Amino acid sequence: MWDVRVFDTITGDYQFTVDAADAYWTTRLNGTSTSQVRVPLRGQGFSSSFSRGLFAVNARTVAVVHTATGVVMSAGFITKTVYDRTDGVLTVNTADIRDLLKQRMGFGVGSWNTTGTLTVTNRSNSGAVRAIVSRAMRDGAEPAWALPIELPADGSGTITRTWEYYRFLTMHDLLVEIEDTGVEVWFDPYLSGGNLRWATRVGAPYTSGTADLPISPNDTAASGVKVTTDGSQQLTGVIFGGNGTEADTLTAWAGEGPYTIPIRDAYRTQKDVDQLAQLQRVADADFAEHRNPTVQWTLTVDMNGDVTPAQVRPGRILRTITKGDEWIPDGITEQRVIGVSGTLDSTVTPEVQAYG
Repeated sequence: MWDVRVFDTITGDYQFTVDAADAYWTTRLNGTSTSQVRVPLRGQGFSSSFSRGLFAVNARTVAVVHTATGVVMSAGFITKTVYDRTDGVLTVNTADIRDLLKQRMGFGVGSWNTTGTLTVTNRSNSGAVRAIVSRAMRDGAEPAWALPIELPADGSGTITRTWEYYRFLTMHDLLVEIEDTGVEVWFDPYLSGGNLRWATRVGAPYTSGTADLPISPNDTAASGVKVTTDGSQQLTGVIFGGNGTEADTLTAWAGEGPYTIPIRDAYRTQKDVDQLAQLQRVADADFAEHRNPTVQWTLTVDMNGDVTPAQVRPGRILRTITKGDEWIPDGITEQRVIGVSGTLDSTVTPEVQAYG
C-alpha cells in the first residue's frame, strides 16, 4: 500500500525505494512534519558505501508514497540515523523541509554586510511569500542553496516590508511574520515525473477542495472519532505592543463583547513591527484564532475503503455527517484537515478543526 522512497534533498531526484520494516509519519500544515522509518539493511545486499550514501543526513529526503496513486503522504529530509548492528536495522528520522529555512538568513556567512536587505513593496500574501522563499534559495544563483520548491504566484497587495541583514533574521522568521497576520504557508510535497517537488501553498486559511466522510455507526470508512474542546487559550480580547518603548510603544488591539465567558484578555509583543496597519492585522488574526475554544477531531480512516489518500491530506475540507449522537450535533459539519499521521498499515489518522 505504501512505498518508502528516497530522494536527493537539493534536486528532488529519485534515488531508491527501500523495503522498510515499519514507519511512523505525520504531515501538518504548520510545518512540523516528521517521520521515523526503520530499514533492515541486513540481507538486502547493500554495501556499506551504498547504504551510507543513500541515507546521508541532510543530503537525502525520505517520502511515504501511496503505491497505487502516487500521492505523497509525508516527506522530510534526513536529520539523524541510528544503526543497530545487532539486527542490522537502520532507524531514519526526518524533519519538515521548512526546517532548512530556519537555518537560512538569505545570505551566505561570507557575503554578510551591514547594508543588505530583502524588501517587498505592495505585494499580496502570496507575493511576499514568493520573495521570501526565492531569497531562501538565493534566487537561484548558487547551486548549494537550491531546493525543489516551487514558488507561489506573485501579486500586488498591501504588504510593504524591509528586512535588514543586520537583524540576522532567518527566512523562517520572515514567513512567521507573514503568518502572524492570519496567513498559512505550507510546503506541499508531491511527485512530478517520479521526482519529489514541494508546492508552496499560501492561504488565509489554505484549503484544497471538499470531500464527504460519513461517520455513522453503520459506516466503516471512519472510526475511533474523538472530539476535543480546548478553551485554555480562549480570549475575550488581545492587545499587541509593537516597536517603541514605554508610552511611545505602538499598540493595536482586537476584541469586544457581548461576552459569554469571564473576561480573559492577553498582552503580546511584536517589537519588530513598526507599522500600525500590520500590527492591527496581527491583533485581528490572533483574536480570530483565539476568540472561540478550539474544537479538534481525530479519527481513523481505512484506505482500503472508498476514501482516497488525497481526501485526507492537509487543507482538505471534510464534510462529516452524523445523526443521533450524544455529543455531536445531527447534520453536516465542515472541518478542515490540519494534519494527518499514519504508519505502513492501511489506516491513517487525520486531525480536523471546525471550518467556516
